[in-house]
Amino acid sequence: MKRFVFIIRGPVAGISSESSLASEAELDQIRTWLKGLKSTYSDMLFQKFSGELQALNQSGKLDSRLIQQIDGGEISQIVTLILPGLEVAEEIAASFPFPNEFYSLELREMA
Repeated sequence: MKRFVFIIRGPVAGISSESSLASEAELDQIRTWLKGLKSTYSDMLFQKFSGELQALNQSGKLDSRLIQQIDGGEISQIVTLILPGLEVAEEIAASFPFPNEFYSLELREMA
């Protein structure tokens, strides 16, 4: 068994432009997807970032707009699952209901 992390990136209210935000119906698709994972994988660890983002480098704080450009969007949720292998993780990632083109899903295997 291996640990995989699914990082959902998408627009965040108050930071992103209104035109990029998902509708309530689109967000419900993501919630339903997450609930389905939780019912299948009882050991699922679900984390959501809240609060202000701060990024630091040696010379001090980085501008948040620069971080958004480097990062490709705000990280809104992280899901960790223990799975038998990469193929299962890829199937789960492929089932993510992308609400619009501003959302992305990153799949990472943990060491």
